[in-house]
This record gives sequence, structure tokens and C-alpha cells, in this order.
Amino acid sequence: MFLNNSEIRSKSKKDLSGRWGLGVLITFVYMIFSTIFIYIPVIGPSLLIPPILLGFTKCFMGISEKKEVEVKEIFSGFSNFGRIVWTNILIGFYIVMWFILLIVPGIIAIYKYAMTFYIINDNSNMKANEAIAESKRIMDGHKFRLFQLEFSLIGWALLSILTLGIGFMWFIPYRSVAVANFYQGIKES
Repeated sequence: MFLNNSEIRSKSKKDLSGRWGLGVLITFVYMIFSTIFIYIPVIGPSLLIPPILLGFTKCFMGISEKKEVEVKEIFSGFSNFGRIVWTNILIGFYIVMWFILLIVPGIIAIYKYAMTFYIINDNSNMKANEAIAESKRIMDGHKFRLFQLEFSLIGWALLSILTLGIGFMWFIPYRSVAVANFYQGIKES
């Protein structure tokens, strides 16, 4: 069922009601490990961050589905380490190839592949190229809708900047649940 952006934002706030603390804690753990990993040349960004990102996605998918979520699930992406890293490498390669053509195709490619980790979260045995192809399929006709959703959250992002970045601890969970709800709406299309 497709929800408009206002409905997605409203549902996301309801999903986080009583669970903001969990969302903030998951975000804090993700930010700590991502910050540490980003400073490990080559290995960190390419091998360590993708599994953490998959676990992060899984946590916020769980919140959007009103499931029990534990912070330790942020590390669950390491159970499919090779496939997750390969998927991330392929996505990066495809996006760079589109950016070589022009800026606009590169930006479109980012949105085209945006649901790949959500799809892998739902289909743990799916191969990298299958998940990427499925993301392209379900995002057909929805790329601009996702852009609009993210743009509609710009006020939260600006407010987060004004709080010297502290507000991002609440903005990131809200945005993450909103994108998870967006995915829930389009995955059956």
C-alpha cells in the first residue's frame, strides 16, 4: 500500500513512539563504529562499514514493522560478510559509472539502487546482482517519490545542524524509519 510522504512521516513518528531511545542508541552505535571504520584505510569503508549498514537497516526495518529489536542486531550484517561487501562494491561501481556519464544520471542511480540493502534484509539468500536488479525494478517510477520524501525532511536536517550535530541523533532514526516505511510501501509493486 502506497502512503504519501505526509502519511509516511506520520507513521514513522508513531513507529518511533516509545522507541526513540532505542533509535538514538542504534544510531549512536552505528555512528561510533562508522567513524572508527572510516579511518582504517581501504579496509574500513569497503569491508567493515557495509555489514554495519545492513545491520543498521535491519534494526530500523524492525522498528518500522513493530518487531522487537536489540542494539546488537547492528552487527548482524557480518553473518553475510562476503555477499554484503560484494553488493556494496557493485553498487559503488554502478553509481560511479553513471556519474562518469553525467551528474544527473549518477544521482538517479543512487536512488535506483537505494533499496538494495532493504531487499537483502528481506531476502537473506539473494545474490548481489539479484538484489540490485530488484531494487532497480521496485524503484522504477518511485525514485522521485523517495527524493521528495528525503527533501521533505530537510527541516529536521537543518535543525540538526543548528544543534551542532546533536539533533542528528534523532533525525537519523526518523529518516531511517521513514525510508523503511517507504520501502514497505513499494516492495510489493
